Amino acid sequence: MQFTRRVGAYGLVRDSGRVLVVRDGAEGEFPGVWRLPGGGVDHAEHPEHAVVREVAEQAGLTVAVTRLLAVIADVVTFPEDAVALHTDRLLFELDMPHGAVPEGALRGTGGGLVDQARWLSSAEVAELPLTPFTAEALGLPVTPLPPGTHRLPHPAVPPHPDRRLRFGAYGLVTDRAERILLTQIAEGYPGAGLWHLPGGGTDHGEQPATGLLRELVEEGG
Repeated sequence: MQFTRRVGAYGLVRDSGRVLVVRDGAEGEFPGVWRLPGGGVDHAEHPEHAVVREVAEQAGLTVAVTRLLAVIADVVTFPEDAVALHTDRLLFELDMPHGAVPEGALRGTGGGLVDQARWLSSAEVAELPLTPFTAEALGLPVTPLPPGTHRLPHPAVPPHPDRRLRFGAYGLVTDRAERILLTQIAEGYPGAGLWHLPGGGTDHGEQPATGLLRELVEEGG
């Protein structure tokens, strides 16, 4: 079994009580299923830049990041490919600096990755097949998708020899005296002697919040 990881950035953008959702096309990660707009973060790409790019590509909208709403992880096993895919998903609240966009101005990317983009009310969204991540983000019941609905977002290939993917969770910890907790990198590790916020890399299959709590215990007791 190959254990692989991926980071995705997604956006929650609302207009007049409606939320923007997109439907994956035949080549998407969830063919025929609706979700919040977004997708994979490219190597060395800032997650905020990634979600702005993805919304522009999938819906034709110009958006700006307001704040980070949530960071969660999920793991899906694809037995036929012998791959266990761990995806860290960052959810951002987005704003439209240029105002609302008419329904007719929305666009998908055709029959490939995304084939529809729509503004829908909460009641309308609740009637659609949704990815678990999207349902959870919108406060709707999470319904398991039929087998075979979720596909690998891209063929599993050996990692680039000069590139590494590492997802870390760090905490800003203060006490009643408003002091900030810092940890010092030990000898023998990159950056030895430097100080940083407590935290570190998350393990395959580990939620970011759980990874942070584990690191706090390991590094600071």
